[in-house]
Amino acid sequence: MRLTTGNPAVSAPEVVANDESEESDLISARYFLTVSAEAEEVILNAGPSDVSAVKISDNEYQGSFQIDADTGLIDVSIRWQDDTAGHYFAKLVIEAEGRKTFTHVFDSRGAIEDFVELPF
Repeated sequence: MRLTTGNPAVSAPEVVANDESEESDLISARYFLTVSAEAEEVILNAGPSDVSAVKISDNEYQGSFQIDADTGLIDVSIRWQDDTAGHYFAKLVIEAEGRKTFTHVFDSRGAIEDFVELPF
């Protein structure tokens, strides 16, 4: 196998440009999460770091985060205060700058450990 490379002076600026564009590939968004029961822990992950949800009532959370536009994934992790088996759900609404409002409902017979791929 033979590996060939181009002129190092030409490839160096391309790497710098890619690094800069990665930073601009974050989408600012607000989220609203409604849950069917009181939760012990709610964690959202939309890109660079986990986001601890801000509780505004027993069943509602909201806040803001940065979404990684390259992956377009949001991980949702919810542990319920009462871990008795039952039917639980969480409704996630995302309002991202310059994009249509996105809504998704997660459901489970216990803790929710799931993800959703955004259409933008």
